Amino acid sequence: MKSRLIHIIIFLLSVSAAFAQGEMRTIDSLKQAVASQSGREKVETMLELSWNLTDISFEEGVAAGDQSAAIAHESNYSDLEAKSYYRNGYLFLYHNDLDLSKEYLHKSLKLYKQLDDKVFLFEVYWCLALGDMRMGDLDSAAYYYDKAIDMAEATGDKVAKIDALDNLGMVYYEQGNWDDARKCYEDGYQIAKEEGDSLLMARNEFNLSVLYSELGEWQNSMPIYSRLIPFFSRVKDYPSLTVANKNMGLIYEKYYINYDSALFYFNRAVELADSIGSGWLLSESMNEIGNVLSLQGQYEEAMKKFDESLTIAQASSYPMGQIAALAGLGEVHYNKGDYSRSLDCFLQCRELSERYSIGIYNTIIRSALIRNYASLGRNEKLDEELNAFIENYESLSFQNAGFVDENNNIFKNVSDISRQYDELLAKSDRQNRQMRSYRLAFFGLLAIVFSVLSVLLLRHLRKKR
Repeated sequence: MKSRLIHIIIFLLSVSAAFAQGEMRTIDSLKQAVASQSGREKVETMLELSWNLTDISFEEGVAAGDQSAAIAHESNYSDLEAKSYYRNGYLFLYHNDLDLSKEYLHKSLKLYKQLDDKVFLFEVYWCLALGDMRMGDLDSAAYYYDKAIDMAEATGDKVAKIDALDNLGMVYYEQGNWDDARKCYEDGYQIAKEEGDSLLMARNEFNLSVLYSELGEWQNSMPIYSRLIPFFSRVKDYPSLTVANKNMGLIYEKYYINYDSALFYFNRAVELADSIGSGWLLSESMNEIGNVLSLQGQYEEAMKKFDESLTIAQASSYPMGQIAALAGLGEVHYNKGDYSRSLDCFLQCRELSERYSIGIYNTIIRSALIRNYASLGRNEKLDEELNAFIENYESLSFQNAGFVDENNNIFKNVSDISRQYDELLAKSDRQNRQMRSYRLAFFGLLAIVFSVLSVLLLRHLRKKR
């Protein structure tokens, strides 16, 4: 067995060496061609050389791209100059150097606009949008995806349009803009249906099922997941399969209250996310496991999962995962009675959500801050959050479906907050008068919230996580 293992290792090493030698032969051949060529042919060969060099040395590949752009500029080959800038922008995007990527892409964009090359304009807009999504600039990402959709329509590329619609829907989803997200997914599904593309239909139907889950319409989403999980496994669409397992776990966690089944799907999602090296999916799946462990009262284990998820999300530059992990830690600390640490977690959540324009957690964060400020007796901050909550309750109530569950949390914690208020009331007459005003404001808010909840429950008959 030992000798067989050695033979296998030697074979793999020899294959890798042969592959590397093949790459070097290709690069040497291209270098020789560049030396003997001139004009457009020379620039085109240099572009190919740039692409091949990147597999060996990223820096040399980028340098070759810069050189091809310089030669193209001197020779007035605007299309090749634009392509050189685009290539380098693309390389930096997937090397996660987003500032340099944007710099090159904007140079390319300027030239392609002059050339009116709509095919490459789509590609440039797509990359700019993806870079802004990674940087958390969702408004800018939405703008560039809109532009990409325009280019796809102009060229008649329906598959490209579906892809851009799907990603624009994701931007709206992260902003908590449910109606626009739904329209993007429905439009994409309709185009895929007209084209008769079963895979694209499945992916758009899947996007709709994700949105249904977010809106608490699990009756609509669960049959879709049940049908698509084996389909995605069969076609080896592992990212979609990972999310489908994660969201099926959410249904068992939130609606069937079957934690064993929920953990089965969440753990499967973790395995899949890890196997494909997807940091953001791994972070989200671990957050869900942390939530279930927290619900079961296993706070120490839950904190480990949230901490691990936070580390992964930070390494992946994924602000949504960071916010969710911090919110999970905040809930655990609150349930353990450590209100100061809970408050710190939710303040970090707010800072991240404001920095990256992520509106999906606004109501959850404000509800948590109200609970913590009340529990800590920080009256000025409590008053500030209550006033903001009351002023914005109508828009907040429809901002995201999490409003119902999060404000149910306020009702659930009323007795604790009231008890802590009573302790504060006994301290002095001055505090007594002051705290009465806060109690009136707080329970007045609850009455308003209860009215809104009643309307929501009657109109939608649904729950949301």
